[in-house]
Amino acid sequence: MKKVFSFILVAIMSMSLIACGSNSEGEAGQSEEKTLYSNGGPVEFFETPWLNPGAYTSTKVLYDHLIEADANLQPSKGELAEDYTLSEDGTELVFNLRDDIYWHDGEKITPEDVKWSIEYSMNTAVINSVFLNTFKAISGSADYLAGTKNELSGVVIDGNKITITFDQVAPDALLTFTQFAPLPKKYFDGVDPLKFQQAEYFQSPVGSGPFMI
Repeated sequence: MKKVFSFILVAIMSMSLIACGSNSEGEAGQSEEKTLYSNGGPVEFFETPWLNPGAYTSTKVLYDHLIEADANLQPSKGELAEDYTLSEDGTELVFNLRDDIYWHDGEKITPEDVKWSIEYSMNTAVINSVFLNTFKAISGSADYLAGTKNELSGVVIDGNKITITFDQVAPDALLTFTQFAPLPKKYFDGVDPLKFQQAEYFQSPVGSGPFMI
């Protein structure tokens, strides 16, 4: 059954996704309308990229990540981030975002989108446990989750640089950022984190990866 399901999923994806590129005339590629089924649950609950990031082809190709992983799932180089550094004691992780990264709607991907994604994801009910454990190690996470602070004090933005400070070592920090996909903040204005899966955004997701809906 697993093999049959895999073949069906690949077939659906091949019909549903179009490459983010241009033809010889510089116009976006065209494709007839298809439907992408993202999971087997009720139609009003969409599969999100923050719960099972490696389970669905759509999650892998619609969204880019801050860091790339090699074939052995080891962090290798920057993706959305031009480069990154992790301190020797594991308590500070710095990303420098590239200048040439855009959402599929043409808007730039910003450090604010990244910070918001981390903060917002922590309040949803559908976040991968590895992601959540990493984010809970960030300085100020206890105050943020308790509602006494409106943001994570341990995530600081300076231009295109994002500095993440940890109160304790997060052993999976680099692995987390090879799989955690930032989302565009503007599409979730007013969306209750506990209704994240029901957000209208997922009916026509705006991603950052090599393929778009």
